[in-house]
Amino acid sequence: MMNKQRAGKHAANKTTWEEEEKKGKFGTIPQLLFACSNPEMNMLKIHVKDSLERFKIISKAYQKLSKEDRKIYMANSKKNKLRKTVKICK
Repeated sequence: MMNKQRAGKHAANKTTWEEEEKKGKFGTIPQLLFACSNPEMNMLKIHVKDSLERFKIISKAYQKLSKEDRKIYMANSKKNKLRKTVKICK
């Protein structure tokens, strides 16, 4: 039972990540915004075809950033979420 739950969770995460990747710098995941602003991470789209594997690599690099550096991406993520909410309300 636990394996089915994990598989479902990973599938949902993969779908979310793929949808967010399409949004690029307007995405709402801080790690994605980090990848968009970092040419080395951005090149992973070419070299790593599996989106979940890309997410793992990017997440590891993101975690190595200082808290101060991560705050920038977290703030931009919040701005994008607000932007999304405003568009829905219009």
